[in-house]
Amino acid sequence: MEAEYDVAVVGAGPAGATAALVLARSGFRVALIESTRYERSRPGETLPPPARMLLARLGVWDAFSTLGSLPSHGNRSIWGGPEIAESSFIFHPYGEGWHVDRQRFDAMLASTAADAGAEVLYGMSVVDCSAPDADRWHIGLRGESGEAGTMAARAIVDATGRTARIARRLGATRQLADHLVGAAVHYAGPLREDGFTLVEAASSGWWYSAPVPPDRLVVMFMSDADIHRSLRLTEGDRWEHLLAEAPHTMERVEGCRPIAQPAFFAAVSHRLRRNGARGCWLACGDAAIGVDPLSSSGIVRAIRTGEGAGQAIGNWLLGRTDVAGAYERILDAEFEEYMAERSGYYALETRWPHSTFWNRRRTIDAAMRQQP
Repeated sequence: MEAEYDVAVVGAGPAGATAALVLARSGFRVALIESTRYERSRPGETLPPPARMLLARLGVWDAFSTLGSLPSHGNRSIWGGPEIAESSFIFHPYGEGWHVDRQRFDAMLASTAADAGAEVLYGMSVVDCSAPDADRWHIGLRGESGEAGTMAARAIVDATGRTARIARRLGATRQLADHLVGAAVHYAGPLREDGFTLVEAASSGWWYSAPVPPDRLVVMFMSDADIHRSLRLTEGDRWEHLLAEAPHTMERVEGCRPIAQPAFFAAVSHRLRRNGARGCWLACGDAAIGVDPLSSSGIVRAIRTGEGAGQAIGNWLLGRTDVAGAYERILDAEFEEYMAERSGYYALETRWPHSTFWNRRRTIDAAMRQQP
């Protein structure tokens, strides 16, 4: 006999865990399905100062305070010219931000959802999703050892990240703005840290670096998928050769050693489109709206959309379907605003007029503005 829930939340990153937390606290029976056990590192390590109010509102601030996150004092950038520009949090009304260990942070949120009553299923993947009944989804599961299972749920929240795996299975599509990919390397050694993130533009993309607690530094190179393929950054000393083109980032890792080869992750900007897909489901986090890491808003946006999706699904199950439409319209407006900000920021960098990467940013943004 298959287990029955009110809501199945697929993906226990910040968005999914927050949605599960909100729904469980509202009295719904929730299954939070996570394919991992948080054993692998995850990109996106910095929380800006306003995150404090968001975490406090969700009632997870005390749990967050135990994670040993490092203070983030602001951002530095080499963008549009060779000089370093600095934006400090010293005068921010919410104080400093934080550099977090995403594995511990995500696990903390999932644990909080479990404490609220959600059933967290670790090491489980969704392999099938169908709705033969009018008010029930039937979900096929597979465990780490290949064992199969099923569950039924009245509603689904897709929090599977930029792949939007569940929503796309149901007929949704993604409106893509680019094919951005990140390559991340963690460093250990005698770190000389000041608590700032650093962004540095280069001819074929841009670099990001930030502390990761307790004693590491993450360095990421962001560029398009085909450019990454041509660079072959896992071969020989190609990573070090490319890093030499970013002198400020290279100086930051001087004397440190890379822990592993570059790990790649999707960082595309996109907006999910339902295309008339039926049934009681919503997407949140990167599944619903993916933003460029340049915006430094990914984790906060994930938590906020997880909260919104949880509230909308809860109201939907209580008969208020209009709330789901309002949620989608809010995300549409957010994506339009984000694309305008993104366009303006990329337009500031003009030092490489013949660069494929930088020319694409101007061409893509012009094309996106013409879409409805």
